[in-house]
Order: sequence, then C-alpha cells, then structure tokens
Amino acid sequence: MRAQASIITFLLFLFCSYSAGAATVNYAWGIYGGFMPSMGGNLNSYVQEAFFNSPNGIDGMNRTRSGTSTSTINRLIGVTGGMEIKGIFFDYYFARIAFNYSKSVYGGSGKTVFTPDSINYYGLKCDYSLIMYDMPLTVGLSIPFWKDMKISLSGGIAYAYAVYENQFKSSETVPPFERKGIFKGWGLPLVIVIEGEYFISEKISLSSTLSYYRGSTEVIKDERESDTAGPDLNNDAITPDAAVDFSKIDFTGYRFTLGVSIYFQSI
Repeated sequence: MRAQASIITFLLFLFCSYSAGAATVNYAWGIYGGFMPSMGGNLNSYVQEAFFNSPNGIDGMNRTRSGTSTSTINRLIGVTGGMEIKGIFFDYYFARIAFNYSKSVYGGSGKTVFTPDSINYYGLKCDYSLIMYDMPLTVGLSIPFWKDMKISLSGGIAYAYAVYENQFKSSETVPPFERKGIFKGWGLPLVIVIEGEYFISEKISLSSTLSYYRGSTEVIKDERESDTAGPDLNNDAITPDAAVDFSKIDFTGYRFTLGVSIYFQSI
C-alpha cells in the first residue's frame, strides 16, 4: 500500500511538471526541521475508557487524590524533519512533494490514580509514544513579494503511517499488572501548507512553514498479546482477552518548521 501511494504521488507531481509545457519551470530541493504540538491528539483508546474511566484519553487520565503522589501527563510534543521537492510553474503555480519523519520527544509520561470500585484508589503509571512517517503532495499558488520574498499557499493530501504505543502499569494493586498496546496503521489526511521564503542569494532561500493535517487511521487492534490480566477492574470475571486494546491514530495537528531550499534557476 505504501509503495502504491508513493507511485501515485510521484506520477501526479510529474503530471504537474508536464502540464507546464514550454513555460519556464523553476525547481527546488530543500530540507527542514521543526516541532509538532499535541502530536497525535489526545491518544484515546478502549482500555483507557473501559478500565480507567477516561473517555477522552490523556486529558481524562489526569487525576489527583490527597495523600497520593501524582504527576501531570502532558500531551505529546514531537520533533519533525524532512525533505521536499517543489516547482513553480508559469511564475505563480506551485506544486510540492515532501517526505517527513516525526517522533514524540516530550510529554506522555506521568502518574495518576484510578479506582475500579469507587472505594479503593491505586497509583497508575502511564506512558505514551508516537512515530509518524508521511508523504504529502500539495498544489497551489506562489506569490512573489519584491525581489527576494515568496509566499506559497497549497493544499492536498498525504499518505501517512504511524506507530503508537501506550503502557499502563500499577504496582499497588494485588496482583500488580501491566498493560501495553502497540498500534500500527496508515491514513490519508488532508494537508494545508503556508510557506514563506526569503532569498539570501539568487538560488538559496530560507523558509518558514506552517502545515495543518486533518485525518486519522481506521480503528486498529492492539498487536501486543503479552499483557498481564491484572485485577478485576470491571467487577466481573477476567477473560483471556480482557487486556486487548483498540485505538485510532490521529494525524490532525499543526507543524512548524524552518528550512533551506536550493533552486535550480535563479529567482
């Protein structure tokens, strides 16, 4: 599936180039890096709702109780980086294809409390992590300002693949338990990109980009099967599949990057 998506996007990019005909086309290659606030959204999952009474993921897992040591579980902040190939056709029309890698580096770890029976409270250690790969293709307009600046606005679609992991562990219950989930899946989020470029020479530009992605995977089943069943959190008999988890991976969010591009022709 990833190979098919790569071929389709590459052919679309070539089609944009071919459509320009004999007109002047200016291509550029660039690299960039930046960060992603609230990476993966709230990271909801079935286990959090069914066993820990949190229908809205990380936000609902944050609880405190007098006499119990807790620490805030912040939403994930990720770093992102990649490379791009872009072209300007007929002086104003713009096409861009990019390859990105993103990884959570902050947040997603802390200690909260949960109660299986509204009487007894136990400490619960939570950990979340997320890795994303994506390849967006966007088309739009590039508007020159004076001699050394351009602002581009484009929109399109991306092929995105992600690996999301969570872990919930308590040493205070009898017996102690640990639940881990790993989810792997892909989606086709919509993408909007605003890019500003300042040319420090005829062929080299510094860029600042704001990207917005919107979309998610389908519901994915937990691939990990080694969880310990733990205590009776549902007040009924624990069944062999009690720890199986389900989740969507959310690609929705903003990305802020800085980069440099080299054009094959001068501005």
